[in-house]
Amino acid sequence: MKVDPTGFEGYVKELLEFKRLDDSNDMVIGIAKLIATKGIEALTEPQLFAFTKHGILPHLYLGECGRCAHDIPWSEMLVAVEESGNCAYCQHLIDKDD
Repeated sequence: MKVDPTGFEGYVKELLEFKRLDDSNDMVIGIAKLIATKGIEALTEPQLFAFTKHGILPHLYLGECGRCAHDIPWSEMLVAVEESGNCAYCQHLIDKDD
């Protein structure tokens, strides 16, 4: 999983804002709030591992676009995960063809 700090932090803020993280998991919510306020650099390796394993994977992360197989930018991840499985460009091409 790629972790570009700026994009990843923005994605975590989106997940918190739209309540997409498991509210029953206090650890995940706490780590997400830490990422949102202090940045990914504030995390220890075990915190990052725990958040990735229990907060993001497998249901809130796509490794690649379902159409072109390129990485999906963090800024497009939520839409890709919840709706299309594709990067914004490929989804635009698909929608245009419809």
